[in-house]
Amino acid sequence: QGGVGLVLSKDEGGVVSVYDVQVNSSAAQTFSIFPGDKILSVGGEDIKGMTAEEVNGLIEGEEGTVVEIEVRPRGAKKGAEKCQLVRKMQQPTALKPSEETGESGSKQQEGAEAEAAEE
Repeated sequence: QGGVGLVLSKDEGGVVSVYDVQVNSSAAQTFSIFPGDKILSVGGEDIKGMTAEEVNGLIEGEEGTVVEIEVRPRGAKKGAEKCQLVRKMQQPTALKPSEETGESGSKQQEGAEAEAAEE
């Protein structure tokens, strides 16, 4: 499974947004998605009501394939931009200790780190 290098979080209002962009990732190399951008759809599928982990599941896919992510730039009240990103293997990302569990460690990019970002 490949990803595009996004770390997602879900706020109290249920909005999934970009928490961080991994260095040297597809997203970082295209300069098209930034921390604070709100995710609206992935592959044409509306993500409203989904968890950050579910959205990660839509973003991840076969390495070398393209995924289209629609975002609303941070601070914008309306409008959206569609970004096409190539999935590739990501380097593991070190996570900050979870405030809820006190656990820390390294997890593979995108798959499980949404859990830590959803706090």
